[in-house]
Amino acid sequence: MKSGIRQIWLPVIAALLLQGCMGGFYSRESKILDNYFAIYTIPSEDYPDEELREYMGQQQAYPEMSAGDVIQLLGGLKFRKESLWGTDVRPVFYPQEVQRFAPALARTLKVTDGSHRILLVSRYDPDQSVLSRMERTTMILWYDSNGMNLVFGEIREPIPYDDFLVEDTWTEVLPISFRKSYPDLELVSSSAFEYKRVGEYDHHTWAVIGNEPMQSILDRADAPGFDASDSYFSVSDDEPQGGGPPESEATLTEKLRQLEKAKKEGLITDEEYRDKRAEILRQF
Repeated sequence: MKSGIRQIWLPVIAALLLQGCMGGFYSRESKILDNYFAIYTIPSEDYPDEELREYMGQQQAYPEMSAGDVIQLLGGLKFRKESLWGTDVRPVFYPQEVQRFAPALARTLKVTDGSHRILLVSRYDPDQSVLSRMERTTMILWYDSNGMNLVFGEIREPIPYDDFLVEDTWTEVLPISFRKSYPDLELVSSSAFEYKRVGEYDHHTWAVIGNEPMQSILDRADAPGFDASDSYFSVSDDEPQGGGPPESEATLTEKLRQLEKAKKEGLITDEEYRDKRAEILRQF
């Protein structure tokens, strides 16, 4: 699986989507637009089409989730991408990135009814240097009788410089495919979720978190979480960029940053780190 495959599949998938799904996807309604993330809602009956909805469970009201719950849900997801340079495994959302949009996504979950799906578009530069560029991730989520569904389109896809510079174009993304994932891209499997079966295929960028694992996430008992041993979960003294987070978001970020620093300096044990992190997340 090479990057050349992606170049072939991108126009193929786009053409299939454009035949009948674009109208539904672009019926999205903007809820929150930040410098670094955007949140929309899409009527469930509009997207995806009826054929694909047959594979889904009965949509239900969203569970009430705090910002800490959102971080616990999304913070530990990783993806694998094949390219000419080998296999790349990285987090779907970096810690500072998910901490930035978690409060807004939690608020959206509280006010969105069970007849709409939620679309998140996030951009982030993990290197934050003049030589690097933004990477974009797109995700649709909803809750149904099978559990919490997370379907990803782009994952850490570099944004063209034109889109990076023009503020009103970076959220213009292709519809997310509910039929198949890209052949060179997949979520790293986890005991917390299952890949969605669509027809004869496992959709490797569609994660279904069942009701029991979902409850474990909310209880902080067992779920994908930050792996402090991974180098990409590094401590940064930089504050999130953009319009500035709400006070609660800034406080959460700072507490997690200080906790991570204490662990790296050997001031607390791994068990103390996990217990304290769970306690902090329960407060938000």
